[in-house]
Amino acid sequence: MNQFSLPSAACIGYGTIDAEHQDIIDFVNSNVRLLRQGPRRDIVGLFEPLRHLMAHHFRNEEQLMRDTGFPGLIGHRGQHEGLLLRIDDLWRLCAARGRVDLNDAVTCFDSVIDDILRADLPFKTFLHEQGILR
Repeated sequence: MNQFSLPSAACIGYGTIDAEHQDIIDFVNSNVRLLRQGPRRDIVGLFEPLRHLMAHHFRNEEQLMRDTGFPGLIGHRGQHEGLLLRIDDLWRLCAARGRVDLNDAVTCFDSVIDDILRADLPFKTFLHEQGILR
């Protein structure tokens, strides 16, 4: 059973955004399943791939926003930077403790899901208003 999923209303329907969101959700769910078995000592194995997935997605998403003239790009980029900083902070905390547990991961993953749901929907609205999406 998957802990996290995106409602269909969160689908953007443009470019590679939805596929990248699903890749992130799949990564999150596979790690939640592992962490239900107990804390992980492989901290880098959790946070490094997540951070890579997120940074890759953010670059692609921001390029699509530039290409379409999305007026909220600067603020959106700030949200991306803030999320990466929160991931890095949790990574450092877990590294200092020497383990990642389920609560750490759920806290991190909640932030990731919140970004997808809250931060990306104005871009979807913009795409509809511009006639790029119907």
